[in-house]
Amino acid sequence: GKTTDDLWPAEVAAKFKAQDRRVIETGVALQSLVTLRHADGLHHWIYYRFPIVDPDGHTVMIGVNAIDVTEPLETKARLEHLLASGPAAIYTFEAEGNFAPTYISENVKGLVGWEPRQFLENPRFWIKHVHPEDRRRVLKRMELPWPEDHQTFEYRFLAQDGAYRWMHDELKLVRDANGQPVEMAGAWMDITAHRQAEEALRESEEKYHNAYELIRLLIDTAPDLIWAKDMNDRFMLVNQAMCRKLLMCDHPQEAVGKTDMFYAERERKQGHEFDFGELCTNSDALVKESKTPCRFLESGTVRGHYLALDVQKAPFINEQGEMIGTVGYGRDITKEKEIEEALKESESHYRLLVKQIPAVVFKGYQDWSIDFFDDKIEEVTGYRKEEFNSRRLRWCDLILPEDLDMARGLFVQALKTDKSYVREYRIRKKDGEIAWIQARGQIFGDAAGQVDYVSGVFFDISERKALEAQLLQAQKMEAVGRLAGGVAHDFNNLLMVVMGYGELIRSSLVKDDPLYKYSEDILKASERAASLTQQLLAFSRRQVMQPQVINLNRVAADLEKMLGRLIGEHIDLDIVAGPDLGAVKADPGQIGHIIMNLAVNARDAMPTGGRLTLEMGNIEFAASHNCHSETAPPGRYVRLAVSDTGSGMEAETLDHIFEPFFTTKEVGKGTGLGLPMVYGIVKQNRGYLEVESRPGQGATFQIYLPRLEAAVEEPRTRITLAAKLEGSETILVVEDEDALRTLLCRFFRLYGYNVLEARHGGEALLICERRQGPIHLMVTDVVMPQMSGRELADRLAPLHPEMRVIFMSGYTGRDLTGYGAPESSQHFISKPFRPMDLVKKVRDFLDVSRGSTAESPPP
Repeated sequence: GKTTDDLWPAEVAAKFKAQDRRVIETGVALQSLVTLRHADGLHHWIYYRFPIVDPDGHTVMIGVNAIDVTEPLETKARLEHLLASGPAAIYTFEAEGNFAPTYISENVKGLVGWEPRQFLENPRFWIKHVHPEDRRRVLKRMELPWPEDHQTFEYRFLAQDGAYRWMHDELKLVRDANGQPVEMAGAWMDITAHRQAEEALRESEEKYHNAYELIRLLIDTAPDLIWAKDMNDRFMLVNQAMCRKLLMCDHPQEAVGKTDMFYAERERKQGHEFDFGELCTNSDALVKESKTPCRFLESGTVRGHYLALDVQKAPFINEQGEMIGTVGYGRDITKEKEIEEALKESESHYRLLVKQIPAVVFKGYQDWSIDFFDDKIEEVTGYRKEEFNSRRLRWCDLILPEDLDMARGLFVQALKTDKSYVREYRIRKKDGEIAWIQARGQIFGDAAGQVDYVSGVFFDISERKALEAQLLQAQKMEAVGRLAGGVAHDFNNLLMVVMGYGELIRSSLVKDDPLYKYSEDILKASERAASLTQQLLAFSRRQVMQPQVINLNRVAADLEKMLGRLIGEHIDLDIVAGPDLGAVKADPGQIGHIIMNLAVNARDAMPTGGRLTLEMGNIEFAASHNCHSETAPPGRYVRLAVSDTGSGMEAETLDHIFEPFFTTKEVGKGTGLGLPMVYGIVKQNRGYLEVESRPGQGATFQIYLPRLEAAVEEPRTRITLAAKLEGSETILVVEDEDALRTLLCRFFRLYGYNVLEARHGGEALLICERRQGPIHLMVTDVVMPQMSGRELADRLAPLHPEMRVIFMSGYTGRDLTGYGAPESSQHFISKPFRPMDLVKKVRDFLDVSRGSTAESPPP
């Protein structure tokens, strides 16, 4: 019959009551180590508190088990079993120093996954696994002296599975007979679930608050009037539009508890007309009486201005199904009513105006019959107005069948909104020609809401649509140009390596050497390849490409980087080169165009990711082989297969995919010209094309090009080395492309220059900081990782003010915007260039700089 306070000292009683409350509130058992003073000295007790619940799961009382563990030799086995089976781990720590554990119960592994020995063998193991954000706070709390001999705190601890657990720590300072700290003993419990429940509750409350604020915001920003009233017609809620247009109050909260009649009386006292008091009260009564939604046209004067509202009201029903008031919204149709009245009053002026405006004015009806008021309709359609006015011809008879449903849908949508619409569709004129029409109309109805007629105008926008199509084509070509510019840099670097080493090879040969002619062919081929960059950038002007003997393995490999950019990281790209692949005679630019077009289509068919495969191989048809719309004769071919794992196509779609302007993509997302262009290029190169696809199983395009026995030509070039270009100055070459940097450095060293080389701006900075002697010139790429060439020059200027700079880049002019490349051709050389041209430019630049420093680009 005694209480905790009756049995224990105040300090002990307070702790026990706090533990009791925790068990009651959480419903979770609690284990703790307590030291109590007895007549014969200090005794250590293990208390295990657990909830006792009724059949409904509610805690009705607490059970307590207490074990005296003072005599460890007699009770060790029983204590270990008890500790291991409890929900909390029991431990002891050193009272000072690193707080190294001296004991921890076996059940710690069940809490955090770590073995007890891991805590005991490594004194820092426990503190190292405390969350870094909590570690300083925990250590601070454990430092002696303590305000009292008991500490309770919570922190995060890294478990073996890599997740942080929230731990509750009950820590007790154990003292000897002289009152000196001996060790720290405590109980350690995982409270992660409890903390997660608290966080979930907080998030739920926050979401509820945010949802309420969002709904309030939506109501207040709505253009229509919105309100709710109780059964006594008192406002429970109004929005800003209601305050602004009807009630003439500053804030929605001001209206709560007031009625329409209150505002009617207020307006009359202030000398204003207000016709909505009785109107609103009477319509509310009808809704409450019928208990069904009703629609009203309510109009009148508010402070001298006419206001017309299209009002819908309905019963306000609570969760129990009881009617507790009314709700409603009103759309301001004042302008529509004013327009309607104005049209009725000025019909004669209207007819005169119709004859003068550059559009066809009409009055239409729901059955698509239509009246025209002048002869301009004949200019647009070829039909006389009498053919429409006599009802022999309806407007829907002219609209193309594929556009008719859209036109009807926009009319239905307009009925649900403000009864006005703007729609564009195609009609077939009397002579069979297709014309684009823009229809702008206003729907008028009677008091019952039924459509009376539509008044509006037709514009012939065929010319505008043609211009829009031309603009769209121009924009697509511009996009191709931007893509080409992004590729130009890497492409030009590779070409320069080929051209440079070709020059070195030719310079080592005499003209009578048979290899001299081959080296010249290498250089000529590389120069043609360099011109390909400009052709690629000018693709939108449709320049004609020249066929060459090529290897499709090489074409596909050269496109790999561009394809990766084009299809995106969510699609895997596989390029399977054919062994001993035969040569074909084709335009490499056009073959690349085929691959890019098919890759784009594959990408669009795999919006959530997939695999694109390019596979080359030799194939021989012993007999005629059926391809798309034609038959390939027997013979030897090189096969290029482009496969994807996308959505695939139906048989009906396959029958039309090569028809111009046929597309399955959304309006504005495809021209329908990509695959027809692929087909045309294949035929231009004397090839054949085959397509296999099924819905959900992807698609495979197989292209067969005649195989040749001719060898593929290798690209090359040549220049005579001039002794007058030699120098002894120090040149720093900064270029992120390893092969190109090595080539340029080799040329400079060949002419006697002292060459320093760097892969990027950071390495160049390090070289210049360590360099004691002068650096006469830096040759640097403009676009590089880490920093641009211009930024590098600016940062090196204070270290080596004597250093001149020449920039180089393979990007087009507009692509260098923002990189700070100089406009002066004396300080800039465009890739691709022959290394000998750079050597000459450097020699000339150094000679000029020796006489004047004004020629160097400003740092």
